[in-house]
Amino acid sequence: MRSIPHLVIVILLVALPVCAANHYVLPSPGTGAKNGADWNNACSDFTGSCAPGSLVRGDFYYVGAGTFNSENWNAPDSGTLVISIVKATAANSSSVAGWNSSYAAQATFTQRNIISTDYWLFDGQVGDYWASGIGSYGFKEQYSVGVYATTPQTTGAAFQTNGSNITIQYWDCSGYLGTGEYDYPGQAKCIELYGGNNITIQYMAMHGCESCMQGGGNNILVQYVNIYNARSNATNYHENTVCYCSEVNGFTFRYSKVWEFEAEGLFLTGYTGSVSNIYMYGNVFWDNPSDSYPNYPRGLEVREGYSYSNVYAYNNTFYNLTWGIDDLTASEGGSCTTCVATDNVMVDSTYLQGNFTGVSNTVDSNTSRFTSVATYPNYNFQLVTDVAGTALASPYNYDMLGNLRGSPDWSGGAYQYESGGTTKPLPPTNLTAIVH
Repeated sequence: MRSIPHLVIVILLVALPVCAANHYVLPSPGTGAKNGADWNNACSDFTGSCAPGSLVRGDFYYVGAGTFNSENWNAPDSGTLVISIVKATAANSSSVAGWNSSYAAQATFTQRNIISTDYWLFDGQVGDYWASGIGSYGFKEQYSVGVYATTPQTTGAAFQTNGSNITIQYWDCSGYLGTGEYDYPGQAKCIELYGGNNITIQYMAMHGCESCMQGGGNNILVQYVNIYNARSNATNYHENTVCYCSEVNGFTFRYSKVWEFEAEGLFLTGYTGSVSNIYMYGNVFWDNPSDSYPNYPRGLEVREGYSYSNVYAYNNTFYNLTWGIDDLTASEGGSCTTCVATDNVMVDSTYLQGNFTGVSNTVDSNTSRFTSVATYPNYNFQLVTDVAGTALASPYNYDMLGNLRGSPDWSGGAYQYESGGTTKPLPPTNLTAIVH
């Protein structure tokens, strides 16, 4: 008898991708389930199923308006899955049950956020300092509460992390909100980095700081930020620094505006470790001609006594600073190997060249080339007359407005000269890739 072959059925189990879920958070929701399922059942602050350690990798957490506690964001890693903390807007939340238009207003976090794990996005969604002020940012970090000129307190940092693959964008980091000098007896920073890789900080305002950014790591991108009022008189900490960089390999600072600071702007120091591969381009640093500062503002400082390599400063504008670029390694000890400054414009600002090489740096007192330096701080450093520069390779061939450099010529300074005052479309926003 002939045997009949067995019918073998093979079932292939295919792992299908799991769709990300959305969750909703309010500071003081009503009587719903508070499980974050929709706005009627929003989590009460970041508690319960929305507690930081319980957040689900790959999910989105939409945050309404009001005041929230700062947290230790410590949900365990799961491969490369990102947790997204996102400001609620009409565009991303109005179709969800229970939505109220008031939820789109600014959300404020008080004191210090600690990011203890990797792969996070903190996204305020909206904000434009020059068009609408600090109140336009979706998220606000009030890391220093009180009038510190008369009631100083020790605060720490708004964001503190040793994690990797983190993006922070569209935040206002607010410290001292007054004018003039103030005193912090302790640390008061916006961003404090303790190592980590692939950090992106963009589309933010930082002000009223003792040091607005401090730390190091690998592959850090800071772009399209507004930093001002760094005028602390702190005696126990490094006061008045816009960005204190040490133990860093790969740091890009571009397309940003910095004003009203008393000491260092971008400050490189080997105090805690080596510094290499620094890319600073397309920025503007300026100060008020009527102010008298005891600590002498400078745009880029390379501190003496240490060794640095591959530091590049291209197409920056410095106005009314004691030094635009200040390299102390030649005169006071240390070394700066392959350190290049090209196409910078320093008006009423000294260039202490030190160990820097480079060409086409303009140093003079000609303010008439700028659109306006009449009303502080609302200066406009776009060029009304061209400044000759030297062409560089991509990605340095765009300015912060998206104007293409080298068409037809390459201008010095932060802005490409555009005959007739025209500008080209802005480049894409919400970029997180590290570009040198």
